[in-house]
Amino acid sequence: MSPAGSVPASASPDRRGGTAILVVDDDPHALRHMRDALAAAGYTPVTAAGPGGVARLVETRQPALAVLDLVLPGADGIELMRTLPALADLPVIFVSAYGRGETIARALEAGAADYIVKPFSPAELVARVGVALNRHAAPGPFVLGDLAIDRATRRATVAGRPVMIRPAWTRTSVDGTPQEPTGRRCRGYAPVFPPRRRRSGAIPLPARTNAAHALRR
Repeated sequence: MSPAGSVPASASPDRRGGTAILVVDDDPHALRHMRDALAAAGYTPVTAAGPGGVARLVETRQPALAVLDLVLPGADGIELMRTLPALADLPVIFVSAYGRGETIARALEAGAADYIVKPFSPAELVARVGVALNRHAAPGPFVLGDLAIDRATRRATVAGRPVMIRPAWTRTSVDGTPQEPTGRRCRGYAPVFPPRRRRSGAIPLPARTNAAHALRR
């Protein structure tokens, strides 16, 4: 028998290139049902029949999402999600036969990505997994022709060649009116900042006076 009640690796179809999804349920029928549905959709299901081996599976298989039964042997699914560091960065979908509004609200308020009431169809499971993955996915790079900007790394390339992004500076006239933008910072150029808001109740300062003009008077 595999450690921590996990299903043997041979029971989980491994599709290289498919996104790994962790599935934890102590019901063998439900576990097989979810495993087959995810595998048919192109995912790589990583299954376990209990909470004992979850941390090791997350570390070794690095799933992108976890599907947890709400009631596990010796553990509450919501508390497991809260206390297990391995699940801290993963979106978690709970599956359970408990369809009461209070139970669903408790799971969602604890940080669950979704809640599916048993029984459910393979299509519903796959759809909800896809929505949760898209919701938690990092934004992709912005591409326009040969220009590509990666927001995560703050890098830009043109036709595959890295380019340096410099801050835009705006020339200001004597009266403070912004002029045309430029990429160079030189004399007479200053960054543009939004106007400062006056705090409520603040006493306005008196207008500046010309000291020399005042003395002549």
